[in-house]
Amino acid sequence: TKTRPLLRECIMTDKTRYLPTCYLPTHTGLLLLLLGLLLTTSSHSQTAEPESAAAAISTPRLVKTLILDSATQGDGLVLPGRVQAAERTQLAFQVGGPLIELPVVEGQQVQKGDLLARLDPRDYENQLALQAAKLKLVQSQYQRFEKLIKTKTSPISKAEFDRKQSEYEIAKADTAQARKNLDDTTLLAPFDGLVAVKHVNNYENVQAKQTIIELEAIVSIEITVDVPEEVMAGSKQIPLGQEVGAVAFESLPDRSFPVQLAEIATRADTNTQTYRATLRMISPEDVTLLPGMTATFVSHLRKPVTDNSFLVPRSAISDGGSDDATQVWVVDAEAMTVSPRTVKLGPVTDTAVTVIEGLQVGERIVTAGTHLLQDGMPVRFYSVGMLGG
Repeated sequence: TKTRPLLRECIMTDKTRYLPTCYLPTHTGLLLLLLGLLLTTSSHSQTAEPESAAAAISTPRLVKTLILDSATQGDGLVLPGRVQAAERTQLAFQVGGPLIELPVVEGQQVQKGDLLARLDPRDYENQLALQAAKLKLVQSQYQRFEKLIKTKTSPISKAEFDRKQSEYEIAKADTAQARKNLDDTTLLAPFDGLVAVKHVNNYENVQAKQTIIELEAIVSIEITVDVPEEVMAGSKQIPLGQEVGAVAFESLPDRSFPVQLAEIATRADTNTQTYRATLRMISPEDVTLLPGMTATFVSHLRKPVTDNSFLVPRSAISDGGSDDATQVWVVDAEAMTVSPRTVKLGPVTDTAVTVIEGLQVGERIVTAGTHLLQDGMPVRFYSVGMLGG
């Protein structure tokens, strides 16, 4: 028989065309086929990785930024703050018993006098009825003794009358207490506020003075800020209640609200060397401001600064790659890309840090998500109302 070629041979099928036909041994063909598939897969994977990495860098990342202007650098003191309720009260029953009503939920706004919770009143109603009956009996006896003691031939002594009078006063006090206990089976809102926390569920058996609900006032709110030591040292004492500046909120970029000084600590925090100040403002009717929200306080106080020092959020500062280096990410407004820059830091508070070297007025820095950035990465600016970022 005639041996077939290992690679291929061309067989003439007609006078004008040649059809190449390959003859391979079965095992050799399978090996070559697998080898071809592996080479193809490898080449695709090697090119896919740089393509995906390039795609990640080329996709603009959403970032929050801050422009370094006179508000962050000039004479006016700018401090980050946090909202808290001006009044927060833990509400409890003065008596114990099983809960039968708990009509409020966390986050619900309530008006002064609204029902927050109610205990089963039946035991207290019975106690009041018993004390009222006892009072009626003792009162009748006292009134009879009172008439007799006024007669010249009184059959009772002064000591007996005094004892009956004492019994009458005790019965009146016991009845008043029983009535108060019955009234205390209902828990009412002492002021307009927001239900912050519910500590129990309906139908639980609660004890007297056990916290049931935490209620926060919504008529006025407070903002806490940490005032640097050097500002306190260089400022005159400010009377409580005086307007000291205004606050702004990220969700309301075009509005600011005047604030008054409510409290200020006279002892510095041992870790940050700052003084905690509490500012108070009237809660705006058209805006919901909840405890924990962040704010920016622009004060009438003046701060000692160098020409190029800026107060920035701590979230803008990241590790520069060495033990002592710190950096911020600066935005190139024309190219819309970011690059890291090493900076020198000054005083630090819980939420802000002073950059004393490395930045210039007019530059824009990234204030959130710095750990996700790469040198040259394109970005786009976050604006209020956008999802994510």
